[in-house]
Amino acid sequence: MATGAALAALVMQPMTSASAEEVDATSTPAEVAPGPHQLRNLMAAARTSQSSTQGDRIAEYAQDGETGGADVALTGADQHAWWGADLSARKMIKHLVVWNGAEERLGDFYVLTSSTPFASEDLTATLDQHGVKARHVEGSADASITVKVNEQARYLRIQSADDGPLALAEVQAFGNEKLAPSDGTEEGAEFVAENPFGMFLHYGMGTMTNVQWADPNTPASAFDPGADVDPKVWTDAMTSAGMDFGVLTAKHHDGHALWPTRYSDYSIANSPYQDGEGDLVADYVDAMRDADLGVGLYYSIWDRHNGEPVSLIKNQLREILTQYGTIDYLWFDGWGWHIPYTQVEYEGLRQFIHQVSPETVVANNDHFSSLDTTDVLVWEVPVQGFPPADDTRPKDASDTLDSNSTWFHTTNTGAPKGARQIVSSLNRLNAGNSLYLLNVGPDKDGSIPASHLARLAEIGELRQNPPGENIALGKPATQSSTYTDVSTVLAASRAVDGDYSTLAHTNSETNAWWQLDLGAVTGLSSVELFNRTDCCTARNTDYYLFISDEPFDTSLTPEEQAAVPGVWSHHETGQMAAPTTVATPVDGRYVMVQLAGTNYLGLPEVAVYPTK
Repeated sequence: MATGAALAALVMQPMTSASAEEVDATSTPAEVAPGPHQLRNLMAAARTSQSSTQGDRIAEYAQDGETGGADVALTGADQHAWWGADLSARKMIKHLVVWNGAEERLGDFYVLTSSTPFASEDLTATLDQHGVKARHVEGSADASITVKVNEQARYLRIQSADDGPLALAEVQAFGNEKLAPSDGTEEGAEFVAENPFGMFLHYGMGTMTNVQWADPNTPASAFDPGADVDPKVWTDAMTSAGMDFGVLTAKHHDGHALWPTRYSDYSIANSPYQDGEGDLVADYVDAMRDADLGVGLYYSIWDRHNGEPVSLIKNQLREILTQYGTIDYLWFDGWGWHIPYTQVEYEGLRQFIHQVSPETVVANNDHFSSLDTTDVLVWEVPVQGFPPADDTRPKDASDTLDSNSTWFHTTNTGAPKGARQIVSSLNRLNAGNSLYLLNVGPDKDGSIPASHLARLAEIGELRQNPPGENIALGKPATQSSTYTDVSTVLAASRAVDGDYSTLAHTNSETNAWWQLDLGAVTGLSSVELFNRTDCCTARNTDYYLFISDEPFDTSLTPEEQAAVPGVWSHHETGQMAAPTTVATPVDGRYVMVQLAGTNYLGLPEVAVYPTK
């Protein structure tokens, strides 16, 4: 908020002509209503322009929140140079605060306001335009000048009465909109509670070039899906799974933007897609709103093509936060863990977002596990595992539907994880105050693979008609031996902890086994066996599943075990999937998985479902 001795209030004087009010500068600070709320600077979200641009001193420098004069909007030596803003709607404007540049001082100028666009760049014609109100200011040597307005307007212009460059460090507009002081955590908690399940859509240059991190030197022309992308395919998939919102990668680490940004030539506008007229962010947002789904966008602060100047970040964020309606969820990446906060400060940028789009919730994937740098704590599941269930802070668990943990769809993208695994993870996460953001990477043409579409529909059906309780959770488990990975003991119990990112693991041995005691003989309908997906998947090949009322004799080979009276067995000669579901129309108390041959046995999870 602009207050303090540096502000000089301008006292309104009687009209001296039919076209403009004459105002004089004084040293009286602008009055601000007391209280904890902050007046919103309407200029933060405005679309700005100027009569010309000297060097790289674009109009947006006068709305970047920096009043010190280091970055100044500067025109050329124009006749009656001007700087203008479109607030996007008529708003009450009580006063403007105009800040001088560090070296240049404002001289004789006009403040012009209107509810309709200015029809001319000529000062005389604009002063005579119907509906335009003008205030004539003779300037001041002070750092800033406050101009009282007290009217409804959409368009504003500061226009020089002289010839030559116009320099502005900052222009602020204050009306009656107020912002409650907030660090975002209350809004983050509300978002998590109301949006338990969402779809992450990694789509962009990585999809086009078949890699997870695209080369930032890839030409913009490489973004070529070959046909129009239909985001309704994405929203239909979300709806089939019962999801609440989505997050699209508007700009990944490679710096390529899926919208026609004004601030970089590395965007969809310089690609063959729709002859350079396409805007995938707009199409996605429209489809999401048509489907009544929450709108999220991913934006990488780390930009390997354009670099990370704060002016670029603010300008691009202003675009995506104002041109497409309210963005509910803004998901940052590369910030904190690659671009340090000493380079791009968190608090300043978060306050900028609060001014531009007060309702937007920020999720920042910095791996710091601190609400000081995010509204919602992000766990990148393939890297960090699932968040702890006993952490009561609002959390975002971002995971992949793909069993190979790819984000962008490539030739390395594998089969989708099992529906029961996803639903189990979703339920566990939601119970621990975490939303589940499940990535589904579209193909190059924007479609979702048929296997993934089918799995999403299966997830939705399973949520509507749950199969019953997984009775293996927390039950006593043992295994033939226990492997220790550095300092982590990969105990048998890790296969029944409900966390698919943990792993029970034996040493390499002949006929390695893992078994479970359900505690009582129970009618069983099916067992799901989950193979690991990070590596070593071929180890769980050629194995048996056994069920019995009595304890197993673990000294027997699998072939011998299968011949024991009262032991039910199922033999899989191929590789275990994630999951392999085995129908088990039998009663039993003990469940055992055993390899035929010599190898390690690793099981992220074993789920057992009773008959209904």
